[in-house]
Amino acid sequence: MAVTINDTEIDQVLTTKFLGVHIDNHLTWCDHIRFIAAKIAKNIGVLGRIAYLLLSSIRLTLYYSLVYLYLSYCNMIWAFTHGCRVKKIVLLQKRAIRIIAGTCYCSHTAPLFMELNLFKFHQINKIISDSCI
Repeated sequence: MAVTINDTEIDQVLTTKFLGVHIDNHLTWCDHIRFIAAKIAKNIGVLGRIAYLLLSSIRLTLYYSLVYLYLSYCNMIWAFTHGCRVKKIVLLQKRAIRIIAGTCYCSHTAPLFMELNLFKFHQINKIISDSCI
C-alpha cells in the first residue's frame, strides 16, 4: 500500500535516522541499539587505554561524556524494548564502570555503582521516563 502526502508518494524504507535515533520498520530498535553499542564500545576502548594515566574523577567525567550520553539520549523511546536486545548495552556499561573504578574485568559491579554514585542502565531508563510523565 503506497503512502502519499500532497500527491507525493513516500518511499518505504527498512530503517531511517531521525534526530540521531535509528528507527526500523518494526520498531524493534535493533539498528539503534547496535549503533550505540558500537559507539560505546569504541569509547570504552579509548577510556581503557588511557585510564591508568587519569585520576578517578577525570575517568568519571569521561564516562559521562563518552558513555552516559548514549545511554540517556532518547532513552524512553528505545530502551523499553525486550531485555535481550539491551543486554549488550548493560554489559558495556558494566565494563565502563570497572574501568572507571580501576578494578578487575570480572569484578562485581553492584558495589561499584553504589561507590561511584552512578545509575544502572535500567535506573536511567526509569528516571527519564518518570520525569517525562
